[in-house]
Amino acid sequence: MKPISTPLQRYREFSVRRSIFGQEWNIHSNETMRELMLRHAPRRFAPVVALLRRGFGRRVLITSDGEEWQRTQHAIAPSLHAGAVAAEYGPIIETTTREALAQIAERDRASNGAGVELDVETLARTIGCSVLGFVLFGRALPLTEAARIEADLNVAMRGLKPGALTSLNTMLAVVYRTLRVPTYQRVLLGPGQFQRARRLVRWIEAELRTLEAAPKKVAIFERLQQRFAMLPVGRRRRAIAAEYAMFFIAGVETMAASVAFAVAEIAANPEILRMVQEEARRFEWADGAAELAARYPYIQAVYRETLRRHTIVPTLLRESSANLSLEGTAGDGSPKCPVQMAKGAVLRYLIVAGHLSRAVWTNPNRFQPERFLTPLSGEQASHYMPFGVGPQKCPGHAMATNESTIILAELFQRFDVEPRPTPNGIPVERSAMYTNRPVGVKVRVRAVQPSQVE
Repeated sequence: MKPISTPLQRYREFSVRRSIFGQEWNIHSNETMRELMLRHAPRRFAPVVALLRRGFGRRVLITSDGEEWQRTQHAIAPSLHAGAVAAEYGPIIETTTREALAQIAERDRASNGAGVELDVETLARTIGCSVLGFVLFGRALPLTEAARIEADLNVAMRGLKPGALTSLNTMLAVVYRTLRVPTYQRVLLGPGQFQRARRLVRWIEAELRTLEAAPKKVAIFERLQQRFAMLPVGRRRRAIAAEYAMFFIAGVETMAASVAFAVAEIAANPEILRMVQEEARRFEWADGAAELAARYPYIQAVYRETLRRHTIVPTLLRESSANLSLEGTAGDGSPKCPVQMAKGAVLRYLIVAGHLSRAVWTNPNRFQPERFLTPLSGEQASHYMPFGVGPQKCPGHAMATNESTIILAELFQRFDVEPRPTPNGIPVERSAMYTNRPVGVKVRVRAVQPSQVE
């Protein structure tokens, strides 16, 4: 169902389409996008708000704006800053990763030299779920329990294939926008997806009841209790459970996708594979003292290049929170002229376009970790935004970076990975959260002996 619209108006900084259903702006200029984000605070994209509110049962941090967002961010931020992640969670990430890899090593020993076909994304999601148990509940989840949560996440986050449901969602979007109530849009997903999300929330609520009665306090839980202190006990618990579910869905999903993309790229490039293995094996098996950036500079460069080359959140979607006037340069080279943006206009900025711009990066489609071994230029730093930009930048970026680096380092320290070219690229699908997921990234691994580590 295509809305009746005016022709696309093209400017150097943006392009605009107006229809009876409102305005849609595609932002081309990094400077214009930053001005919008930092000065005019556009609000969250209403269909995403509707989708996640239905899944979580309420609006959570990643769908909130204004004071509501600030209060929740203030409660969550102290548990996710870089210092807390390194000091409190780093050892748990290492321990959990080693336990998971030990199970794979057992399977390898039973294979009589055939090795193990490893599903990388499932491994990373399981580790992420276990570690989040420590962050949120004060206990790392046993891997069997973490695997159950991971299975629910996998189903809940599946992206829709083009078909009847996607067509219905498009028509619903038009209807809700016409009625000017897009925040309440119904979003149709595949069988069982919302049920799995709801089951995750119910499990979290049960864990919170245990936590409420426990003598040991968990910092993030205590701060969220204060954040929602105005609510009755039952509603307060549901509010915290929704925020916790957000961590599992948004945090684990994106971290695991980045690890899977990284492993696929490493396995496809023999020289990169050699350098990653050499760096991972320079340390003693139990050595955990050094800072990650100093300990694994090349692996961190691989991770950062992965986020550039395979942008997990490819599009920044917002809606204007007020009527604005922006300056646009027409294609004929005439002077800038004011262009009126209506309140509620849909705003899109392709983060992935900045990450793959030939004007910003040399050989942008080539996977080159070395570009992150030296400081980025000002223009590169401005366009590199894998975790978003501005005050609403992803609060879990330090956690994702530490988890991904440790998982990669531990994997390549303990296993030889067979080179696996990807001549047709890495297959990608869009998840239910509009993020990019690699499809079926598997590698064959064989455990190495401790004597092979320097």
